[in-house]
Amino acid sequence: FDFMREFSAGTYELSLRRDPEASLVVTASGAKTAGSTIEISDGQNVELKIFASRGGGQVAGVAMKDGKPADGVMMLLVPVDLEHESGLMRIDQSDSDGSFRLARVVARKYTILGIEDAWSAEWTSSDFLRKFLAGGQVVEVGADAKIKVNVNVQKNVIGPE
Repeated sequence: FDFMREFSAGTYELSLRRDPEASLVVTASGAKTAGSTIEISDGQNVELKIFASRGGGQVAGVAMKDGKPADGVMMLLVPVDLEHESGLMRIDQSDSDGSFRLARVVARKYTILGIEDAWSAEWTSSDFLRKFLAGGQVVEVGADAKIKVNVNVQKNVIGPE
């Protein structure tokens, strides 16, 4: 669909009728997005991709370091097209038993990362994440999939950016 009017520069929230099981994610070219929020600058042509679903997939598992469960690890589910679909990324921290759970995942292919000492880094930056993608694990998430996976933890030797 096309909006046949211009929008003023600003931040907009895209919403659907709320439902506890609803998931709405917006990605864009020509604008910044975070979840379902869109930030439009003056004079920009914006193209949106809107992902709406009830439920969604789930990825759960254990962060593993040296063959043992690891706690406090940043767990990231990164979409393959990170540049255009960053709003689909999911994040969690592994618990004391190494377990994590990433819910309301939109169906598609992702790379799952476990990164130690990443909380103070620019972990939303695609430049930062690219350094870890080769060591991640690729998963294909279906609409109502429940995926269990053990993830090898990578050390953030790069330090805060």
